[in-house]
Amino acid sequence: MVSAEVAIKDFVSNQKRLLELELRAEADIDDVKINTQTKEEGRDGGYLLRSLDAVDTSVGLYGRTVVTFGNAPQESNQSDNGTSNIRRSQSSALLQAHRLTVGDEVKILPNNGKGSQRGKKSKHSGGVICAVDDVSVSVALFGGDVGSTKNQSSSGNDSTKKQGKKTGTEEDPPDDGEMPWGNPPYALIPKSNVDVHQKMISALDDLERHGVSHPVAGDIIMAAFEPNNPKHNTEMTRSRIEALESECNLAATRLDYSQREAVVMALHSNSPITLIHGPPGTGKTTTVAELIRCAVHRKGWRVLVAAPSNVAVDNVLDRVMSLENEKQSSDTSKRKGASKKSSVKSKIKAVRLGHPARIQHGIQKYSLESLVQASEGTEIVRDCRSELKEYLKTLSNAKSRPSEKRVAYREMKSLKKEIRSREEKVVGEILKDSNVVLATNVGAASSVFNRMRDSKREPISFDLVIIDEAAQALEASCWISLLRGKRAVLAGDHKQLPPTIKCSVREVQRDLGRTLFERMMVAYDKSDSSCRSKMLEVQYRMDQDI
Repeated sequence: MVSAEVAIKDFVSNQKRLLELELRAEADIDDVKINTQTKEEGRDGGYLLRSLDAVDTSVGLYGRTVVTFGNAPQESNQSDNGTSNIRRSQSSALLQAHRLTVGDEVKILPNNGKGSQRGKKSKHSGGVICAVDDVSVSVALFGGDVGSTKNQSSSGNDSTKKQGKKTGTEEDPPDDGEMPWGNPPYALIPKSNVDVHQKMISALDDLERHGVSHPVAGDIIMAAFEPNNPKHNTEMTRSRIEALESECNLAATRLDYSQREAVVMALHSNSPITLIHGPPGTGKTTTVAELIRCAVHRKGWRVLVAAPSNVAVDNVLDRVMSLENEKQSSDTSKRKGASKKSSVKSKIKAVRLGHPARIQHGIQKYSLESLVQASEGTEIVRDCRSELKEYLKTLSNAKSRPSEKRVAYREMKSLKKEIRSREEKVVGEILKDSNVVLATNVGAASSVFNRMRDSKREPISFDLVIIDEAAQALEASCWISLLRGKRAVLAGDHKQLPPTIKCSVREVQRDLGRTLFERMMVAYDKSDSSCRSKMLEVQYRMDQDI
């Protein structure tokens, strides 16, 4: 039998090779979409927008610069010194048909993207689309993410060292309000996945570097690469499960018998990795939500929740907080006139990481940016943002003199530096006090985790990492969050479609498309233990005949 250390080394080596092939395939596809398609021939397939002009700028989305793009006029509008002016009047002409939508990450290229091929440097900015209609696309620019810095390390446990190069913290990062981005017309194109792949590679490097001796996730790593280790294979008797269900007060929830058993296994099994699976409609998200509540209230744990998509993360957060608010309302009614002490140890304090444009509107109040804005001590920050808005108007006004724009630009940089400094202190306090943090699998690579430190300034790890829709996630992406926790729960349905792989090479399709969830299911099925995976058995969505 191959040891865990050898298995890890072989796994990491193979994954890196497959990810490189996948990245090349994605880059080739992007080149075809962007560089060989023309508007006149109608062959762009809607993957990008060309011939745009910046028709409006504003401050929104928690202080980010928002630029609205519409169709560029036929005549160029340039000042005497050759720089382009941002127009304040929006064109009413309809945009060409496109597939860009809210939440998409895009690059903004000048000159319709000419010279943007691989290997050629081009001045550009980027951001996330926050609004789309028939005549315009609004982009919330990068450069001011609350609590973030450039050149983030993937796992947060080990920073990547770059010799001979300055990191983004050694000098002021580029401002998201820098204007102009070269000459119009502009092109909006989907951002490449280079950064995403680099974060997965960094997590794999961390996995290989520490192996089963990882200071936080050693047990998870051992379970993943020695899944049939005897010490992780202890059965739980029916009487023990029922006792734990009672201890967690699961009878007071709406969970069915299989869901309650899944929660108990996830919290009390001696296996560091527990699987919760079942077909659509069996209540996996509800089970995960109650699991989170039980982990916080009954165990006092700190929980990291991740998923491959923003929608999946938001669905979990929405379900958790809905159940939490419902339970609190019920408990308040029952406790009127009663003096019985509550058994709840902690109140759920959830923080959603990620760009606000990618977070559902109804739960944006839990986003890190929103929590920072609502925190005490940020009055000065709000004043700075008001000044920032005025300078932005000057910078984007076609009638402003060049000297006025230079002054406005310098003041904007100074204000943004002040805002970042003050917000970072607030971010550290919010994260330290939180007990449920939610992000996408790749978003779990955020450098804000480095600010989660206790009173002794030691890094704070998570007692439990939950990955929802794990059967649709690349295994390398899962390790970004798994390396931050002591035990893990993977929820999903391995009988649905696997992750999307763009590379046509059969080996890449087969091996990269094989998820950690599927790999653990196969390993657990070969063992005699039934305490490490639980199938949800009650169908709530489909017709009984189906």
